[in-house]
Amino acid sequence: MSQPATAAELAHYEEVMDMLKSRWAGLTAEAKVKMTAVNEDSTLREESMNEFKAAWASSDAKADGKLTREEFCDFNQKHLSNIKTRLGWAPELSKDDSEQIWEAIHALNPDGGGISMADYGRYHAVMKKYIN
Repeated sequence: MSQPATAAELAHYEEVMDMLKSRWAGLTAEAKVKMTAVNEDSTLREESMNEFKAAWASSDAKADGKLTREEFCDFNQKHLSNIKTRLGWAPELSKDDSEQIWEAIHALNPDGGGISMADYGRYHAVMKKYIN
């Protein structure tokens, strides 16, 4: 389980979270119930994480564990498709939205050659605070 988001992380991602809150505003009641089930049921959570890891790996063209901007955009579309299949709803994010997310994640570790799953995990910790 990841550590809670820090105050510095919350501040860093504020602009991205404002954009995401507007995209997630259409979350249906049914999808919210399903999302809660995925978060609380260990089997569903494991299935969802395996889908996440598979989408990440299939987008990682260099197989180095890190995603470039283009790889991330590809991953994010696959990830959102998985969310839609699992919940019956997913936010619609443009390529510009995905690039904005990548830029924000990458800015915290710009010498890393891309973003790692751990980098994404810190972003996700912030997202859980804003979106759930």
